[in-house]
Amino acid sequence: MTVPAAGVAGGDSIIVGLQVGTFAGAIACSDPKNGVYNTDVTTEPGTSRIAIVSKHNVIALVGGDVITCTYPLFSGVSLVTANEFSGLSATPLDQTAFRASSIGGAISTPATATTAQANEILVGLFNVANPPPAQTFTPGTGYTVIGSTPAAPTLYPMYKLVFATGGYVANGTLTGGGAWRGAIATYRVATASQGQITIVKNTAGGNGTFSFTVSGTSAASPSVTTSSGTGSTTITVPPGTYTVSETAGRRLDAHRLELRGRIDHELHGGGGSDGDLYLRQCRSGPDQDRQEHHRGKRNIRLHGQRHERGLPERDDVER
Repeated sequence: MTVPAAGVAGGDSIIVGLQVGTFAGAIACSDPKNGVYNTDVTTEPGTSRIAIVSKHNVIALVGGDVITCTYPLFSGVSLVTANEFSGLSATPLDQTAFRASSIGGAISTPATATTAQANEILVGLFNVANPPPAQTFTPGTGYTVIGSTPAAPTLYPMYKLVFATGGYVANGTLTGGGAWRGAIATYRVATASQGQITIVKNTAGGNGTFSFTVSGTSAASPSVTTSSGTGSTTITVPPGTYTVSETAGRRLDAHRLELRGRIDHELHGGGGSDGDLYLRQCRSGPDQDRQEHHRGKRNIRLHGQRHERGLPERDDVER
């Protein structure tokens, strides 16, 4: 198979799908710059087979370079297709599975064993006995067919990205009569570098704990506790786009109590006095200021003028 003019970028992965007309023996692929590829999965011997073969972190190939696939004996049609992927890990192969049947309709490989990490790419490969319209193949949900070869048999390579660990299948729908074979290999995607979001909360009039919602590529619900009017928290997130919003909560009001009185004695003096006592509470926010006016003879012990924050509506006043 000749590499097209665009070539293959260095560091990328080449994943080959092939149908071979051999009933047994080793299947291998190679190129002059990267040597022998890895044979990741093949279907059972005893009939013509399909295989998924790969090479990762490749030395760049240029247009005109040749990828060669070999097998011991020829006994039928052979087909090959290759696709280039970027962003896979240094040792990407994870899980494989395969199946062969002659029953059409909904077709599928068995589920793989549970994948090792959340972010992986699934590479599926089907061959069917006849080209369309005698047999038509529609890939399963989320799969994209790339580089199919319409012949007898027809080869359908396809891929799908997944973002959670699990057992996965290559699947689709097949119409018309004829045998088919399917295989799947899962490959680990390289872990992206992590980033950080720092949330800073400043308050006036008091301290508290404040809740936030982070949404976007990933989600979080951090909180910030303030001290001396400020606080912060930092969360670690994967690369992406994020929105940070503060969850509605209690409002911190600034309270001030002011006592004003007319007395006839020195401070700390005992005894009563006819006078007026005004208790005024001032709030920040939409609440209206309230004023109470108490008139008449009463005993007042005034320890000094005080301005306080965040106190209930009381002071050192005896009536």
